[in-house]
Amino acid sequence: MPEPEPEPGPEPEEEGGGGRGTAAPTATAPSPLVAELRQLADLAREGLLTPQEFTAAKARLLRD
Repeated sequence: MPEPEPEPGPEPEEEGGGGRGTAAPTATAPSPLVAELRQLADLAREGLLTPQEFTAAKARLLRD
């Protein structure tokens, strides 16, 4: 069975936009959903959740 895919980490910020019209990302707190998904991914990565448990818990979070 495939292992759960880890949640992607933050992308590195680029320095000096060069005036290309790209705005720097704003620093905002992650939504509660994102925080819970990251926590699930961490638990799965540490082996505390099976892939099936991770998938079921993620589906419950996304359904609510």
